[in-house]
Amino acid sequence: MMLDLLLIQPPVADFTNSRIIKKSVYEFQKQPPLGLCYIASILEKNNFKIKILDMDIFKMSNIQLLNIIKALKPRVIGFSSNSITVNLALKYAILVKEYNPDIIIIFGGHYATLFPEKLIQYEPIDVVVIGEGEYTTLELLENFLRKSGKLEKIRGIIYKTNNKKIIKTLPRPLEKNLDNFPIPATYLILGDAYKKYYSLIAKKNPITSIITSRGCPYNCIFCSKIFNTARFRSADNIIQELEYIKSKYRISDIQIMDSTFNLNRKKNIDLCNQIIKNKTDVQWRAICRPDLVDKELLSRYKRANCYVLT
Repeated sequence: MMLDLLLIQPPVADFTNSRIIKKSVYEFQKQPPLGLCYIASILEKNNFKIKILDMDIFKMSNIQLLNIIKALKPRVIGFSSNSITVNLALKYAILVKEYNPDIIIIFGGHYATLFPEKLIQYEPIDVVVIGEGEYTTLELLENFLRKSGKLEKIRGIIYKTNNKKIIKTLPRPLEKNLDNFPIPATYLILGDAYKKYYSLIAKKNPITSIITSRGCPYNCIFCSKIFNTARFRSADNIIQELEYIKSKYRISDIQIMDSTFNLNRKKNIDLCNQIIKNKTDVQWRAICRPDLVDKELLSRYKRANCYVLT
């Protein structure tokens, strides 16, 4: 088998040298890497062969990672990165280049968006994706694998040329209509990982997660959000995904991963009304601002099967 792209979610701990990793706070819950799943869905629709590897859920070692790479033979590997996982992602990128220097290494995610100039300095990284990665990654694969377009014309990247010169392109505009994105391709995660995602506060495991919006205008000091502009999916579009999750995975417990779910009161009410009207058989949790809720909204949440707000 030869893949065009293997997308990797690094683990939050190094399982290579530890025989036993005790349960700790980070194991409060495990959720699918939605960002990678959205990217994979766009690429698959454009006839690229894609798989996603969630190293964290399977507690994978270096050797296990290399064995998978040897079996799948990806031409490009993309690592997601945040402040917790970036160091291990860099370690695995070095490992990949030592195994096969011809594999192209892309980094994306929160850390890549916040510190692209820092990341591109690391030797094994060829390209860093800044901001939303769906269409940027598509254009990168079109360039790398189909020789389409010019790298310097792809918006939202920083990369190294053959002579080690670093070039940063123009920013990529945000997608205004989130309904244009297909349902995230969680089925492309290797190893039936969807059966293993859980939360200690869930009513029923396994769980999965969705987003109903992207971005948040608030500037809370504890938050890692990277987009200030809030954009929203329609209620119809969200219901389609919930029904898909129920039919394909038989999962009914959903974590809504929006930075602030209740930014748009009307959108919330529309979604709740659709869940109630369609009798969509899911129960869900979400992250909300307490100063944006009221008794009527809380009542609507409850009727639509919400059972925890944090």
